[in-house]
Amino acid sequence: MNINNMNEINNTKQKKESNNYSNKLLLNNDYQTNIKNEEKEESLKGSDSESENINNNKNSQYNTNNDTNMFDMVFLPQYHSSSVNMVRLVKQDITEDGKIIKQYENNKKEIIFPNSGLRREIFPDGYQINYFQNKDIKQIYPDGKDVYLFANNNTVVTKFPNGLKVFKFSNGQIEKNFPDGTKIINYADGTIRNVYNDGVEEIFFNDGSLQKVDKNGIVTVEYSDGIQDTIYPDGSKIRKFPDGRITKINTDGSVVEQ
Repeated sequence: MNINNMNEINNTKQKKESNNYSNKLLLNNDYQTNIKNEEKEESLKGSDSESENINNNKNSQYNTNNDTNMFDMVFLPQYHSSSVNMVRLVKQDITEDGKIIKQYENNKKEIIFPNSGLRREIFPDGYQINYFQNKDIKQIYPDGKDVYLFANNNTVVTKFPNGLKVFKFSNGQIEKNFPDGTKIINYADGTIRNVYNDGVEEIFFNDGSLQKVDKNGIVTVEYSDGIQDTIYPDGSKIRKFPDGRITKINTDGSVVEQ
């Protein structure tokens, strides 16, 4: 065998070995990518689960649920159907201060306050509805629940007998204020913000990121790509990467690899 043939055989062998190495490297990279993707998905599920558990525990404690319609102003048929509104008027009085008091056959009472423009309906079971001159409406239910509609911005505020107060805004945002000082805010884009009575705050973003603020003002942000930032009150920051690298950014902007 001549030298040229030997060189050709060696070159072919080296190419095969190189291709085998490249294929192994690609397989390894694909494996690592799959592992990272699985870890990311589990992390996102964990954040969603943690937020959901907090909401569920509070909802269970205060007899509410994730049905946002329960925080709307509703007009129940036993008070607002056409048959109820068509009952016969049996008595009408005008007081010295000008109030008009109407008594209906079903024992519903209607009071009109000419000076303020307020009209109030009171039912035998204790249900009450108030129509204000500025188009606001207030309902008081027999169990003590209080619902107020602000007509100018279509915001509904519901106060429950157990002390829970809920704001529902026209854009779909819902804010629950609990008697212990805890707040749970569900934003229209899916972001959830929990504010606790000890000053701790958590924000679960819709991309899977999580931000926590402890009682000392230290902010921790866990991004969906695995990066974690810790931001201190003095403005310095420590960033941790998924591969284990750590970077510190000082208040003067200088960067230190650790």
